[in-house]
Amino acid sequence: MKELKIIGEIEGFDRILYDSPAKWDNFRLSVVDSGKAQFEVWIDQVDDIEKLHSGIISINNRIEQFKLSIEWSYGQELKYKILDIIAPSFDKDVNLLEIRDTLKLKDYVTNTVVPRKVPQSIPQVPLEARRWIQVWTECTKLNGYVEEQLRRHYLIIEELWQEFHHLFEENKISEKCKVKLIRDFVSHASCNNPDMILLIEHNLPSAVQVINGKKQVSFNRTVEHRNYISRFEVTSRKIARQLVNYKMNQIGFVSSV
Repeated sequence: MKELKIIGEIEGFDRILYDSPAKWDNFRLSVVDSGKAQFEVWIDQVDDIEKLHSGIISINNRIEQFKLSIEWSYGQELKYKILDIIAPSFDKDVNLLEIRDTLKLKDYVTNTVVPRKVPQSIPQVPLEARRWIQVWTECTKLNGYVEEQLRRHYLIIEELWQEFHHLFEENKISEKCKVKLIRDFVSHASCNNPDMILLIEHNLPSAVQVINGKKQVSFNRTVEHRNYISRFEVTSRKIARQLVNYKMNQIGFVSSV
């Protein structure tokens, strides 16, 4: 029986995921050690070149879905590399380097958390969620810059809110409106929106200026101003994550870490 197998290594874990090696359907993952784990993914019954090419795509998708699930669960950006490729040969034009080129690489960042039991289903999220997860993991690199984190969260909110806003309670809808005002506040040199001024001036009077007899507010990148923004960043993060979860469950199968 001819088999296509990809052996590789995922790097960038900040924790040991599971307390033992994981094995799911045609997918094995070793215990994480020093931030790395080896994986094997394979497909059986690869008996012609068309199945070889479709198998490459299928394996690539499985690795990506698994990696995206970990990134979404823990906010880590991971990378992987291919260590070995075992593939049947049907044609002299089939080059294993092409398989390597099909499999993508990512950057990574790198805590200690008690490992979990291996779940019955391999962790995965829909591939269509990739861009939202990339925005999410980018935010983890911006600790100390809450205004940038909030701005990125709002990119997700802006895209998905209209579709799912009816699933939120009234208080969350009100909080989303405040997040929108704060996003505008940190994105412009000055703002004279009366609703924004009303929201900000009581708790952050240092942001208020009077120009030609009219109030306006300006965001200064000081500790005081960032501390004020941080309360809204918490809200934007929760709303953005909830929206992505709604969307992922709508478009495909989701299995948690």
